[in-house]
Amino acid sequence: IAFDVNANICTMVTGQTYKVEGLDCLNVLSSLFTKNDRKLRALCSDWCKYYAPQKVRNNNVILYYDATMKQGGAYGIENAADTRYYNVVKEELGKRGWKVTMVAMGTPMSHPQKFQFINDILSGVQRPFLRINRENNEYLIVAMENARVVMTSRGPAKDKSKEKHASEQGEAGPLETRTDITDALDTLVIGTRYFGSGATGGMRFSMP
Repeated sequence: IAFDVNANICTMVTGQTYKVEGLDCLNVLSSLFTKNDRKLRALCSDWCKYYAPQKVRNNNVILYYDATMKQGGAYGIENAADTRYYNVVKEELGKRGWKVTMVAMGTPMSHPQKFQFINDILSGVQRPFLRINRENNEYLIVAMENARVVMTSRGPAKDKSKEKHASEQGEAGPLETRTDITDALDTLVIGTRYFGSGATGGMRFSMP
């Protein structure tokens, strides 16, 4: 799992790694979000309810997080202004019976580098090869389709300007169709590609 936490919307994406004829693949199983007054704790609760049947067979989950999840603030967490986001996720899932392996990713990849990497993933020239469950990722797919490109001094990058608009009216559109949820996907893909799966083993590669 991986998250993106903002003042107006909290998003998370769930995936599962597997191999096909020796090739590393990532199946994006689902994406969830909460917005406005429902924040990170509510999002974790929703996820736990959704995956409760799965927990009977396997209660292990890997959390990929970068430095942005080490932040904390009332705008992202209910009743815990001084709690860091990644600790909240571990706490909320842990008290519901999940064993969470924490995989720290450090400083986020630069936007142009991330743009090129994700573009290569979607083009099928980089691993892990990606499959997205359409039924459980409706808004993620729309957000990916809506994402624009902006040129920077270092090259092309994802245009995240719509995230700055609190209103859901006008061109910015509903919060769940903006780039926030795609950032959670980016973290999940980068985590499985470069940071392995923590103590449980699995894919592990070196950062270029």
